[in-house]
Amino acid sequence: MTAHGASTPARRQPGRARTVRMIAALLALAVVAAACGTDDDTDPDDEPTTTTEPTTTTTADDTTTTTEATDDNDDEAALTEVRAYLVRDEAVAPVARVAEGQETGAAAMEGLLDGPTAEEQALGFGTAVPEGTTLLDLDIADGIATVDLSADFADTAGSATVQAQVAQVVFTLTQFPTVDAVVFWVDGAPLEVLGGEGLLLDEPQTRYDWEDLAPAILVESPLPFAEESLPLRIVGSASTFEATFQIRVVVDDDVVHDDFATATGRPDDRPDEIFRNDFDVTIDVEIPGPGPATLVLYELSARDGSEINTVELPITIDD
Repeated sequence: MTAHGASTPARRQPGRARTVRMIAALLALAVVAAACGTDDDTDPDDEPTTTTEPTTTTTADDTTTTTEATDDNDDEAALTEVRAYLVRDEAVAPVARVAEGQETGAAAMEGLLDGPTAEEQALGFGTAVPEGTTLLDLDIADGIATVDLSADFADTAGSATVQAQVAQVVFTLTQFPTVDAVVFWVDGAPLEVLGGEGLLLDEPQTRYDWEDLAPAILVESPLPFAEESLPLRIVGSASTFEATFQIRVVVDDDVVHDDFATATGRPDDRPDEIFRNDFDVTIDVEIPGPGPATLVLYELSARDGSEINTVELPITIDD
């Protein structure tokens, strides 16, 4: 190496431009090397602590799909309202229950087996399902729901009770479009005969098999204690004279609506001998303001014009 300021032969001294280019190249290499440092050069305290975990959802056809959760709230299951069919005035009658996620069938059954709340009992709702009955399994395939219940379900008392408890289960599960009929199991084995009266259940049970346990006017929406907006939509089915019935709305003891409606819908698979039609009616009423109301559906007797087959439901109109 030559000391600073000493002379060297001109043929070995590089030009100034070449020197600048070499220095620039060396600096560039140093910058790249710093940017491409290995994990060993990284301080663990500088590592990001937030990770994204996959969530797995299993669909009804056993297909598994994976989605990426981006927020803790994504893990919370959606709430869905389902119906549990209790007994009121010796006929099945629906009340509202809440299901989480997609397990709506099981949630509806659990709501049925829990029985009526105190508020529902005050309205006359009860249940014929034996106390202590639990849901062991529920499988839905090809339009058939196979429900497996504990042995308590077979602990029955009287033919009327037996029929009502079966009807409650059938109506509860056939509310879903994927279920046409119900097969009963008890403690993991098929249930073919129920009760001392020998009720045969050796074939899938449909709603039509239990038409005698349906009320003349079956209101499936709104349900008791529902919060509704105007115009008010009322959905259900009716087995009334000429398929007509009355709708009354009472607010603060004042009748704000009272008019007739007609059930005109009829599914293609409904047997001709079942004189029941579906209705989907929307009404608008004048009310003084949001608050409690009473929805009353009834039939006018063809014999004397009296009110019969009355269904009375407390609701809240919020608009």
